Amino acid sequence: MVTVGAASDYSVPSGQLGHDPGLVLAGFSSRGPTIDGRTKPDVVAPGVSVVAADAGTTSGYVALSGTSMATPFVAGVVALGLDGVPEASPAEVKNALHQSAVDAGPAGPDDDWGWGLVDARAFVDALKGTTPFTHAASPAHQLLEGAVPTNGTTDIP
Repeated sequence: MVTVGAASDYSVPSGQLGHDPGLVLAGFSSRGPTIDGRTKPDVVAPGVSVVAADAGTTSGYVALSGTSMATPFVAGVVALGLDGVPEASPAEVKNALHQSAVDAGPAGPDDDWGWGLVDARAFVDALKGTTPFTHAASPAHQLLEGAVPTNGTTDIP
């Protein structure tokens, strides 16, 4: 089993369908540890304002948020890896996801970001045993920590 958290991603300009504010862990994203003490989530993927086909329409689109939007990203990454290494075991897949994730929170695995953001290219490299991993370039981000009061707001410059 692989647990998946949700984050916003770098996206379309403000005012357009699918806009996100940049790399932010989603407030609704499940956090750990698990009841038996394991780190949760394993990895984080885009899950905020993901544009998808609108059910019940033939040409409509809708922007949705949730770990239900992040999980297909990870499933697709795993499918790419298994296409190249079909004999990989579930444990090897999970280990490769951990090894190849781009750390986004405090250094090392943590109960907010897990092992980090899923990286498709690095995951395939890790599953194949290719080192060093090739990480996709991503914009720099700044880790901010704090709390927002219930029903409150906060501005982050």
